[in-house]
Amino acid sequence: PISPPSADLVRRLGRIDQFGPKRQASLQEAFKTEAELCKATEKDLRSVAKIGPGLAKVLYGVIATGEFPPSKWRGEARVAMWNTRTQKKVSTRSLPTEEGAEAWLEKRPHCERYTGQDMTLRGPNLVSDASVMGEADYLMHCGQAGSAEELARLDQTLADHKLARRVVAVAASGGSSSAPAAPPGSSLF
Repeated sequence: PISPPSADLVRRLGRIDQFGPKRQASLQEAFKTEAELCKATEKDLRSVAKIGPGLAKVLYGVIATGEFPPSKWRGEARVAMWNTRTQKKVSTRSLPTEEGAEAWLEKRPHCERYTGQDMTLRGPNLVSDASVMGEADYLMHCGQAGSAEELARLDQTLADHKLARRVVAVAASGGSSSAPAAPPGSSLF
């Protein structure tokens, strides 16, 4: 019976930079047994899909000697970055060290240092900015007619949290409120 290279061997090789799950799967497909993998030359490794000459050389060295090359990232502190296009933190593997942060940012003008951009406090709950409804949308939502049951649930929820409902009437011309105007930036409850 033919057994593929052990998952343990391939998992250990996964410690090598740029040798992730897809490349690991390609390696397991190319070599039917662990013995075949251990006998593979650098040229054999280079012929595997998704494995280039640089990675083949590193893999060959690790398989032959059992010693892993030092990673350029392991053990070094990385600087958290924020992608302003996707509104998400940049993945850990692609983060720069403190020394390389400025050069990294110059190459990526759509990124900036992470300072908690996705963790803005809104009221008593921590909500990401992308999930927060703007005041105009909120007023429009409040102006929509609801069933008596919905309004009763709203009143009960507000009472549970010791809040009072403000009646808001939204006109087609931009909106007006039957309650006194609240200062800008203040809560609607």
